[in-house]
Amino acid sequence: MNARLSLSQRLFLLTGVALLPAILIVTSAEVSSRRIREAEAQGYVARMSDLAASEIERALTSAATLMIAVAAAPPVTRRDSEGCETYIQEVNRQLPQLNDIIVADEEGTIFCHTGATPNAALPAVADPLMAELSGSRFAIGTYQDTPAGPSLPIGMAVRTEGGEERFVLLGISLTALEEVIYDSGFEAGTEMTIADRNGTILAHRPFVSNIVGEKLSEGAAALAASGSRGTASLPGSDGRELFVGYQPPVERRPFFISVGLPKDQVMAPVNAATRRSASLALAGGAIAFLMAWMFGRVFVRRPVQNLVRTIKRWQSGNKNVRTGALERTSELGLIGATLDHLLDELQEREEAQRQAEGQRDVLARELEHRVKNLLSVVQAIARRTFSDGIELPEARRTFQDRLNVLARAQTVLTSRQRSGTTIAEAVRSAYEPFAGLDAGQITASGPDIPLGPEANLALSMALHELLTNAMKYGALSVSDGRVSIEWAVQDAKSSECLHLRWSEHDGPPVVSPERAGFGTIMIKQMLETETGGKVSVDYDPAGLVCEIQLPVKAGAQPNRIEKELSI
Repeated sequence: MNARLSLSQRLFLLTGVALLPAILIVTSAEVSSRRIREAEAQGYVARMSDLAASEIERALTSAATLMIAVAAAPPVTRRDSEGCETYIQEVNRQLPQLNDIIVADEEGTIFCHTGATPNAALPAVADPLMAELSGSRFAIGTYQDTPAGPSLPIGMAVRTEGGEERFVLLGISLTALEEVIYDSGFEAGTEMTIADRNGTILAHRPFVSNIVGEKLSEGAAALAASGSRGTASLPGSDGRELFVGYQPPVERRPFFISVGLPKDQVMAPVNAATRRSASLALAGGAIAFLMAWMFGRVFVRRPVQNLVRTIKRWQSGNKNVRTGALERTSELGLIGATLDHLLDELQEREEAQRQAEGQRDVLARELEHRVKNLLSVVQAIARRTFSDGIELPEARRTFQDRLNVLARAQTVLTSRQRSGTTIAEAVRSAYEPFAGLDAGQITASGPDIPLGPEANLALSMALHELLTNAMKYGALSVSDGRVSIEWAVQDAKSSECLHLRWSEHDGPPVVSPERAGFGTIMIKQMLETETGGKVSVDYDPAGLVCEIQLPVKAGAQPNRIEKELSI
């Protein structure tokens, strides 16, 4: 599919991809705004349901205060029916939100009443409530339909100063109750529902015909039975979805209260902002695609055609053709300059490849030479070790030690192939196996100068043989014996050479051997044959002395070392 897209089409695709983050940001902001707005609405309806519950509790408290005052009035305490009627009629005139005021004695006999309920219907209203008051001092009834309209009966049993009990019953107008609560600062469009403990709707705002006295919907009834306050989502009386805050019935307030806001009303500002953002995004996208089309025609097609022409001419054999593009002028200019550099580097790479192949051939020949030399040394060590008349076990140990020295020398040589080895490393490689000597038995001093591979190998083997002989027969065979290794760079007929002196002290008397052993022969052959150096051995009775001269690398810059070696 990518091969079928032109560069301009790909530019359009890139523009679309570049717009994706902006689209995602706008979408994320919209989602975040909706969540915030929903949270605000849920917080609002929860607070308003708390407020409605508080207003109802305040109204019940006021009603209780009123009932106490009525019970304490003299006509009521004296059971003066005529005076009581006059008194409660005056109270009802001042408080028109009361549909009925009923007063009964402790036997439950009603002796005064004012309100819209006919006297014949009073027992049906009063008896259930007084039955509830037999076990408590305050009772709240359920929905009742009276000639004056829907009413909520409440009652209170009050004991007078004379010790007699009076029942004061009030029928509160539900219309007045919902007006008191709804006027407490509800936002426009807020829907409020109050129902009694049986799920019968006592009040509803805004006004909906014939809804008071009906049962709660299934969803609202489930919330009323939940036992705890909270928020939810329910359909409203007009079918619109609401954010609802609700309060289930409790003992001190046996009412279900719900306050809801229509979701479309809540989300209207967010929806308007979304439409504005979408319009701006569409306009911005259209402008971006138009600019991409213009840019593609003017700034992309022409440089690309130049690149294509250059490549085709180079393929046809014109190796001098170039795009002529300058770096940093544009991305396509950078591509053109890179292409020019690539064409320039092709011949350089071919030349470098030829040189690498030549260097590889040289390294192969060098490796072959070193392997042959190493095998020759191993053969010489084996031939000399096993032909000296030494017992086989001892010959094996000697042969193994010499091979170990050879291996260590090769390891040092290989690890320092690029930078070269030094005389200090050759000395360390030789005395490394001789652990356990007292501190100060071997001392070494001299400049740390580089050695060639042949000199390193030969010197390591020679020092190992000298140390082995000193351990067996010389100064290191006794605890007081010492060995001193000193070297320096000297001029030998206008060419620099290394002069190393091995001397033993405080050891047993040295006796000159009747014939040269393998160690002496190997030291001379390897150092003189492989490196062109010179070796002299003096069997001084006070201690063996061996002097070695080796050529050093031209221009070597030695670092002076002067320390005592303790192994």
